[in-house]
Amino acid sequence: MARHDRTASSPGLIRSLRADGEGLVSWRICDWHRFSLADVAPLGRDPALLSDLNLWRSLQSSACPLLEQQSVPTPPAERFILLLDQEAGPARDMLSMLETVLSQHPGLPVWVLPDEGARRAGLLARTLARRPHPNVHVLLPGTAAWPWLQAASSVCTHSAERGFTALMAGAALTTWGQPWYAGWGLTEDALPAPPERGQVTLPALFEAVAWRGSMYADLAHRGQGCLRDTLEFLAVQKSVRDRFRDLGTIEAYGMAAWKKAYLRPYLSAGGHPMRWRTRLDACTPAKKVTTALWGATPRPSACGGTVVRVEDGFLRSAGLGSDLVPPSSLVIDREGIYFDAVHGSELLTRLSRTQVEPEARARAAALRHMLVELRVTKYNFAPRPVQWKAPPHRKVVLAIGQVADDAAMILGAGRSDDAVTTAEQMLARVRAEQPAAWLVFKPHPDVLSGNRRGLIAAHELCDEVDTEADLLSLFDAVDEVHVVSSLAGFDALIRGKPVVTHGLPFYAGWGLTTDRCEHLLDRPKKLQLDDLIAVTLLDYPIYWDWHWLVFSTPEAVARHLADCRQNSHLPGPGQLIKRTLNKSRRWLRNMLSGWV
Repeated sequence: MARHDRTASSPGLIRSLRADGEGLVSWRICDWHRFSLADVAPLGRDPALLSDLNLWRSLQSSACPLLEQQSVPTPPAERFILLLDQEAGPARDMLSMLETVLSQHPGLPVWVLPDEGARRAGLLARTLARRPHPNVHVLLPGTAAWPWLQAASSVCTHSAERGFTALMAGAALTTWGQPWYAGWGLTEDALPAPPERGQVTLPALFEAVAWRGSMYADLAHRGQGCLRDTLEFLAVQKSVRDRFRDLGTIEAYGMAAWKKAYLRPYLSAGGHPMRWRTRLDACTPAKKVTTALWGATPRPSACGGTVVRVEDGFLRSAGLGSDLVPPSSLVIDREGIYFDAVHGSELLTRLSRTQVEPEARARAAALRHMLVELRVTKYNFAPRPVQWKAPPHRKVVLAIGQVADDAAMILGAGRSDDAVTTAEQMLARVRAEQPAAWLVFKPHPDVLSGNRRGLIAAHELCDEVDTEADLLSLFDAVDEVHVVSSLAGFDALIRGKPVVTHGLPFYAGWGLTTDRCEHLLDRPKKLQLDDLIAVTLLDYPIYWDWHWLVFSTPEAVARHLADCRQNSHLPGPGQLIKRTLNKSRRWLRNMLSGWV
C-alpha cells in the first residue's frame, strides 16, 4: 500500500468527538485513492475487525458523530431520494447529478443532506437557494444522517466523504465522481472504475481504510491508539447523552458565577440547551425544564418540575475545588445527593437495587487496583510522607476531619441524641473507646488552605495533628480509620483499611465498615467492595476530559490525575501567594467565559 506521512489536513473516518467538530482524533497514513485490488481483496476476515465494524454501526458513527444531534424532521414514510451535498467539488457535475435524479425519478421527493461539519452551505444548497425546486428540500446542518441514509430509496453523491457512511448504513449508493470508496463493487458508479480496483467486500474496504490506512489518538492515555479506543470513547459520549436526554432544558439556579465554565459541559450532557438563573425564587415551572441545584441547596418553592442536584465527583482534581481547580468528575443526582442521609439519593437507590454483573465487577476490581497503584483519590497532591513516628506496639488510629459547616457534615451525621456531629465529638469517642491507641487527627485540606471553616483544638484530644502528610501516606502509616461521613473513609476502604463510621456516609451499612449509627441497619443487603465501587465510580458520576473536551472514563481520569499530581501541592507555608494568584487567575477566566 502506498504510504504517506501523517498530515492534519487528511482526517480519518472519525474526524472529531467534540461537539464543535474540532480536535482531530484520526488521520490518514496513506492515500486511500491508491489502494489496489491486491491490497484490499484479502482483507475483512479478522473477527476483531468485524467487531469494530459492528460497533461502528451500532453507534451510527460518522466523521463528526457528536455534531449530529437533530432528529427533526424525521424521514418521510414514502419513497424518496437522498442527495449528499458537499462544500467543494465540480459544481457542474453536481448540478448534472441533480438534474439526472429529477428526470429519472419524476414525482419522488428529493432531499439534500448537508455536508457533515460544514461551516457554510454546500454547492447544491447554494444552487437551490438561488433556484428553488418544488420537489427538492434541503435538510438543516446537523441533521442525524443515519435515519435518512437507512430510509432513502437511493442515495446519490458526487464524491462526498459521507458516502462511505451511507455504505456502512446499508444504503444503495450511486456516485457521479470517483471517490476512494467507488469502483469496488459496493456502489453504482456513473464513471468507469479505475483499473486497479475491483470487487471487494465492505469489511475488506473498511479494514483497508479504518485499520491499515489510519492512525488514532488514544483519548484515554493521550498517546497513539487504535480504532477500538476511539469507538469506545464515542460509546461513552452516546451513553452519557442517552442517560440525561430526558431531562430537557436545564435551568441552573443559585450557582456561583465562577462555576459556570466548569458546569456547562456537565449540565449540557443530555444535548439540550441550558440557562442560568440567579434568583432561586424566580423559578417558573415549565414542561421539559429541569432545575439544577448545587449540592443540598433548598428546593425553591416555586419549582414544581424535575430537580437534579449537582456535586463534585469522587475523582475530582489535582488540587482543591475551593482553589477553583476544574472538576474531572461531577454527579447529577435525580433523587437527592449522595451525602444526604436524611432524604436519600440516587446513589443509595442504585446501591440498594442494582445487581452488579460479573463484567462490571471485574472492571471495578481493575479500577480499584489502578487507584491503589496510581495513588489517586478525590483530591490529588504530590506525595508528602509522614513525619511523626508512633511508639512501638501501639495501635495507630487515624481520625479524619471535615469542613465544619459543610452540608456533607451536617446531613451525613446521625440523628440520635448521642450522635457524633463534630470532629471533636468523634475524637473524644475514639479516645474513650481506645485509650491505648496512638490517635492521629487529619484536618480537611480545604480547612488547611484557609478556604473553609473547621480548625479545632485537636491537640488536646489526640496524640498527633498531621497537617503535612498527604492522605495516602497517612493510610500507609495507620491501622484503622475513623470518620463521621468523610469520603476519606471510602478511599480507605478501597485500600483495604478497616474503617469505622460515626455518621451516615453512603458506603456504610453494607457490611464493609464498622458502624456506630444504628440507622444503618436498615440497608437492604450486604455488598462486596467491588459492587460498591462499580456503582459508586462506574455508574453514578460523569467524567470529563478537559484536554479533549469530551466525556471520559474513571480509568482515563485516574491516569490523568496521577500525571498531574506532582504539580499540585498540599496547602502549607510558603504557598499562599502562589495559590492566591492561581485562584485569582482561574476566577477571572471563569467569570469571563461564564457569560458566553
